[in-house]
Amino acid sequence: MSALALRILALVCMTLDHIGFCLPALRPLRIVGRLAFPIYTFLLTNGYRHTHSPVAYAGRLGLFSLLSQVPYSLFVGKAWTEQGSVYVTLLCALLVVWLVDRCKKPLARALSLAAALGLCVLMDLGVVSTDYGAKGILLALAFWAFGRRPLLLIPACFAAVFHVQLFQYGQQLLSQLTGRPQTFALPSQWTQTQLWSLLALVPILAYNGKKGRTPRARGKAKLLQYAFYLYYPAHMLLLHWTIG
Repeated sequence: MSALALRILALVCMTLDHIGFCLPALRPLRIVGRLAFPIYTFLLTNGYRHTHSPVAYAGRLGLFSLLSQVPYSLFVGKAWTEQGSVYVTLLCALLVVWLVDRCKKPLARALSLAAALGLCVLMDLGVVSTDYGAKGILLALAFWAFGRRPLLLIPACFAAVFHVQLFQYGQQLLSQLTGRPQTFALPSQWTQTQLWSLLALVPILAYNGKKGRTPRARGKAKLLQYAFYLYYPAHMLLLHWTIG
């Protein structure tokens, strides 16, 4: 499966997810939508590996973060300053991967990872609020560190998606062992729905390392690239104005 095929798959899954968000009768579509974000995060780290200019890559994400913030806020019904869109999450993930990758010495690498985990804590606490939050940072690190090695990537992605729940269950288990028993809370329905996101690893692991049938002409290739970027805010505005 090429990068273009993965991008189209993620776009379709995201669209179905957002339709399910708008229409309660079609809420099961959100299950299909769980596949979108892991694929986009994989494409982000893959794009970082192949880009000639991380600065330009970060600049594009920054630009579309600004362009998408109002459409995203209208779509989810929040103030535009209340929560960043998924582009903000992807920009943060790119900057984290870039930082960790550039720090080659053990101490510098450890400090960069500590900074990344600190950002994740701030996201989990709601101090920094973006769509998908710390999951995006941790998924990007998982794809950067383990590539497409299933034996390592699958548990790493599971931990990235469910790190909050794993921490909570760890606390509950510790209380059991120390004689202060707590009742184990069952995962919420939405948490159970998130399990479907791990199915995204199937097409990701089928990635063949090729771009796909993109235009050879540089201008047309850039036009296609920006069309994919623009689709995110454009389709949210369309859904908000029609069925939102």
